[in-house]
Amino acid sequence: MDVRNANPARAWPLPVLRLSIRDVVQTLAELYGHDRVNLVRYEPKDSVEAVFGRFPELDDGEPRALGLKDDESPQALVRRALGEAE
Repeated sequence: MDVRNANPARAWPLPVLRLSIRDVVQTLAELYGHDRVNLVRYEPKDSVEAVFGRFPELDDGEPRALGLKDDESPQALVRRALGEAE
């Protein structure tokens, strides 16, 4: 898709990394130390899953075709989320 032909009135979803909570915790451990990994428990929680766990996978093909990008790595995502520019 050519960005010049994109509808300027359309809302585009941002491209995303598809990570599990376990992936995020592992990335945090790699960046900031493995000593707290055992403090995390993985248990289903119906109220959280009802809000976040039942959505279909986001189709970000068109925004990527326009040149929009995701964070490129779990490490970059965590650093940006915590306000640590790379």
